[in-house]
Order: sequence, then C-alpha cells, then structure tokens
Amino acid sequence: QPLNDALKGKERNDATTKKISLGKTTSLLLNLAADDLLDQFKRQAQEKTKNFFLAFAPRKEDFSDVRIQPNYVVRALDDEGNPKTVSAGQAHALGLSYLTAVREIMKKNYFMIIDSPFHNISQQTRVEFVDLFTQIAIGTQTTFFVTDGEYTATTSEKLTDVTIESVRARLFAN
Repeated sequence: QPLNDALKGKERNDATTKKISLGKTTSLLLNLAADDLLDQFKRQAQEKTKNFFLAFAPRKEDFSDVRIQPNYVVRALDDEGNPKTVSAGQAHALGLSYLTAVREIMKKNYFMIIDSPFHNISQQTRVEFVDLFTQIAIGTQTTFFVTDGEYTATTSEKLTDVTIESVRARLFAN
C-alpha cells in the first residue's frame, strides 16, 4: 500500500509539474506577443507621425524623418538622421502629428482641446495646417485656444501682395 500511495503522489506531482511548465510556456509566449505588438505599434505610430509632420510642419524641408525613442520621446531628424532641435511651432506640429497618428491607429476619435499652435507659425503655415488638419482629423471635435488675432487675422505676402486668408475663413471653407 505505501508503494501505491507513493506512485499516486508521483503522478499528481508530474501532473502539477506539467501544468507549471505549460503556464511558464504560455507566459513566455504572451510576453513575446506583447513585445511584438508594442514594436508594431511604435513602428506604425512613428511612420504616421512622420507622414503628418512632414506634411505640415513649419519649414518641413529641414527634416527627413521622425523617431520615437524607447522612452516615447518623439524626435524630428535632420537630413543626416540626427536629432534636430525644433522651434516652438515645429514642436506643436510634432506633438499634434503624434497625437493624430495614435488616434488614427487606435481608431478612437475623442474630442481634442489644444493650446494654440498658431502663435509660433506664419500665416501661410497656419492656413496650411488648418487645411491639412481638417483632412487628417475628420470627424474630430477640436477646440483651439487662440487669440482673436490668431483666429481672424489676414496678411499679405510681401513680394506678391497676395492676401492670405484667416484661420477662421479656412476652417469655414473646410
């Protein structure tokens, strides 16, 4: 009888050992899948952020790429692939590009409240931003905190004297 009891105990022990081994394997596979999904998400976010940023950033020709670093800091890169310091207007564009990319990937269109990105950029860049933003963030309720001048001002190009519309006019047009 003691031998039979010992064999039954060994069988239970073997079954428990197999369950533990299966649990460890499952945990390892889930961790690998999570790491892979995170890498995919970062690559997608980086590519979309780059596309948006290079489409409407002030002086976009100064940049060649965007990188999301391991600590999730988003950096704009120069033509040689080195991190480039961005102006305040470019920083606004970079941040909005990242937010828009994440929102597009996540397929969530919550409202956005944004401190004015307009005070650091030229009038032409403002209206280009508004035109592009209304195409990128379709269906997104967006609130901009702006001054009257940032919202309603029009200017003329110095050389051609062509009038550049106000942000308000471009928002209504779009």
